Amino acid sequence: MAKRYLSFSVLNGLAFRLRWIAKIKNRSLMNLQKLVKIPLIVIPSIIFLNGCEAYMWRQNVVQLHEVEKRSGRLQLNTDSNLKGTDADLNGVRDDIDLYIAQNFKQIQQQRAVAQYAMQLQKSLLVDKQNLAQVKHISFEKSRAIGCIYERFQVDELPKAMTVVKDISAITMNTKIRFKAHLAFSQALDGTVMTLANNNFCSK
Repeated sequence: MAKRYLSFSVLNGLAFRLRWIAKIKNRSLMNLQKLVKIPLIVIPSIIFLNGCEAYMWRQNVVQLHEVEKRSGRLQLNTDSNLKGTDADLNGVRDDIDLYIAQNFKQIQQQRAVAQYAMQLQKSLLVDKQNLAQVKHISFEKSRAIGCIYERFQVDELPKAMTVVKDISAITMNTKIRFKAHLAFSQALDGTVMTLANNNFCSK
């Protein structure tokens, strides 16, 4: 039976959503932190569920179609390699840089989305056997997701969770990239992860 690996991006996003809900309801962030940490400790042990890689790939394609519905026809790099083109060497594929510039007009939001896109790109390229690097990138991804939740307010569109899902989908727009990110998630199987608690945004 194949294993279905849940995306740490989605899991982290759900945890940050819990934080924002608590903030709205004026709960103590310290108390909520206990609530958020519980799934992050347990999830690695239950992260594999019955399913198959083909199903997850189809879900990624569906998300890409959703992005196109909202943003228009995507002009994404489809090279047969993981890296794609990054002419300015900023750690983000040029086609994703263009997508960010076209779809997010506030500079602070652009920086937040670019921060997440950079960590996603690193997750594709990292040596999956180097667990220390894999865990470091996973932590930096959680920081980047936290930054998105800071920069995108709960009462505005697009929603932070939607931004996270969209950038994930366009980063993993080919099967080779999708499989690389799946391998990244598999490398984290059995590890204990915690979320960044502060200093989410690099810029």
